Amino acid sequence: MLKLTTLVIFSLFSSTAWAVATCGVGPTNVQGEWGEFIGVLNARGCLTAPVGLTPDTNGTPSHFSDASIAWHIEYVSPGVLRYNYEFEDKGSGDTVKKLSHMILGLSDPGCGSTIGTTGPAGTNGCIWGITGAEIKTHTEQQGNPGMVDSLYGIKLSPGTFTSGPNSEKVSFSFLSNHAPVWQDFYAKDGGYPGGDAVFVRNAGWGDRDGFNYYIAAPDTTGAQVELFNDPVPEPGFYGLVSIGLAGLYAVARRRRAQA
Repeated sequence: MLKLTTLVIFSLFSSTAWAVATCGVGPTNVQGEWGEFIGVLNARGCLTAPVGLTPDTNGTPSHFSDASIAWHIEYVSPGVLRYNYEFEDKGSGDTVKKLSHMILGLSDPGCGSTIGTTGPAGTNGCIWGITGAEIKTHTEQQGNPGMVDSLYGIKLSPGTFTSGPNSEKVSFSFLSNHAPVWQDFYAKDGGYPGGDAVFVRNAGWGDRDGFNYYIAAPDTTGAQVELFNDPVPEPGFYGLVSIGLAGLYAVARRRRAQA
């Protein structure tokens, strides 16, 4: 009994796997300070319009009015994290847009423009495991309406995504050896009926002085994964551990009674 209970507890601590990035799991519309390190409590999160995300108001109803972006950061192995993201537009009250691209802010000057597919690449070697992406400084003049300020980041085009029906929900992931910080986010559709190109961005866009709405992204200038420990166990994990500990306590009492 003692060996079995010990095995159960060991298995619990060894299999705290995370699920995919999705809204509704983890905090929603959480606020932070731009560029500040994110701890494991915010390894999951989600921004939703119109609170955490600001949709384009050009048109009726407003475009991307039901958009959301979720993140989930997994501890893969010592020195490696997997960054998972899911963007969704439910299209309530309007036509679901076909996404043109998304841009995830990174720390400028970051890790160069090269992205590896099997291991670290680029100037500082900080992002790999994704294809069809591009790291550079993006501006409004480069087909990003409503961007206002330039954004250094990783651009993900439709070929990078795993798409659902009508491109309503898209997801992507990559690996990094850098810990997460709060960053900006931008998404643009491929053209609303009538020819308009519409967008959505995080509500904290451009705010560098206080608490606001951002998403989690790698600190490509410095903070290493060592600052980001193993992820916090899922809810219910502690209950299972308590059952195992109770079993150990019962065995120990029985052995003392028999002595």
